[in-house]
Amino acid sequence: MKQKKLILVTGGAGYIGSQTCKFIRSKGFLPLSFDNLSNGSKKSVRWGKLIIGDLSNSKLLKKIILKYKPIAIFHFAALTSVQDSQKYPKKYFKNNVLGSKILIDIAGRLGVKSFIFSSSCAVYGNPSKNPVKISTDTKPINNYGKGKLVVERYLEESYKKHGMSSVSLRYFNASGADPELEIGDRNFYSSKLITRIILSLKNIKDLNIYGSNYPTKDGTCVRDFIHVKDLANAHFSAMNFLKKYQGVYKFNLGAGVGYSIMDMIKNFEKYSKQKIKYHFKNRRRGDIAILYSSKHFDKKFIWKPKRSQIKHIIHDSLRWYDKNHKYNKRISKSKM
Repeated sequence: MKQKKLILVTGGAGYIGSQTCKFIRSKGFLPLSFDNLSNGSKKSVRWGKLIIGDLSNSKLLKKIILKYKPIAIFHFAALTSVQDSQKYPKKYFKNNVLGSKILIDIAGRLGVKSFIFSSSCAVYGNPSKNPVKISTDTKPINNYGKGKLVVERYLEESYKKHGMSSVSLRYFNASGADPELEIGDRNFYSSKLITRIILSLKNIKDLNIYGSNYPTKDGTCVRDFIHVKDLANAHFSAMNFLKKYQGVYKFNLGAGVGYSIMDMIKNFEKYSKQKIKYHFKNRRRGDIAILYSSKHFDKKFIWKPKRSQIKHIIHDSLRWYDKNHKYNKRISKSKM
């Protein structure tokens, strides 16, 4: 029996990593998850083996790559809160930057040819123009975005030094859940907008909106929401892209539509047929007024968002929550 080609997925027990593992397996490849479980869950590792470890463990990373000989690395492992990156800069630098550099160095030295990096639209900072294009200047204003940009540039150095090709995928707001409800975000008490809206909808926690006087149509921040299934597809497309085009590349992953926080609340009310309670609070440090992607994609990068219409994102998010409702309530009460 022919052995499946293996892809190493760091952060494979997390929200986007686990969805990508499912997609990888559906395409006939074998995902190998590497995760320290600080944000991920063993329950999310369903389509391949899990190795528990930290990016700082260079010996373990070297052992894994030598043993399994991955045809590519999909690097998701990172701390992801913009606000926390401002509060704990050293923690974010150690995990997101130094950890990534260790992984990149080892992968490059051991001959890995394709590296797909989960970057972020936070690298653009507060752009003077929207929609954002890949040519838009990178001027991050928070530590999370600064760290992502440092890693992107380190990948350029790795290509010059080791010949390891890479694609940095600059996500906009990851959202939704697996339409088949096999996998989804298990962080039921996260600071993400959609999670906070659902908690308010279910009368578990009041929704706070941070800032009502931004220069937008209704005074609230505007964001681009991209379905997690489309993100998973994009990583596989990026790997296929590097089979044809060697080098260092960057692509935006967004739906190309900007929704304000009030837009999202109204859409949730529309599709759930329920009213949502909310309170306005002061702005948070590091938040950006408007950030959404251009709808134009590089024609050579064969990918387009297919499930990122807001109705699908809301529908899948609510169904995933309801499926896990008892577990969710237990977690929520313990945190309040």
